[in-house]
Amino acid sequence: MKAEGNQAGQKQHSPSHDQEKRKHYRSLWFVMNEKTIIDKILPTIERKN
Repeated sequence: MKAEGNQAGQKQHSPSHDQEKRKHYRSLWFVMNEKTIIDKILPTIERKN
């Protein structure tokens, strides 16, 4: 296990930045793949109902 102080330092350093990046890339990816996602998801949802 890492020392508590080390973990705290790492947590302070990265999460907000990583989350922003992740959000950005996820939304980019989603916009690019929206049609594909809908085509894949809708049939499965309809099948379940």
